[in-house]
Amino acid sequence: MSQSFLSPVTTQTWANGRHLVRVVKVIQETWDVRTF
Repeated sequence: MSQSFLSPVTTQTWANGRHLVRVVKVIQETWDVRTF
């Protein structure tokens, strides 16, 4: 029961984590372009 309850929350958090990493990479690339 706890597994089925935590599964959607874990999936959502994992998706948000991947999105956050993607945004950070884009920001870093943007800063690299501005630096050079």
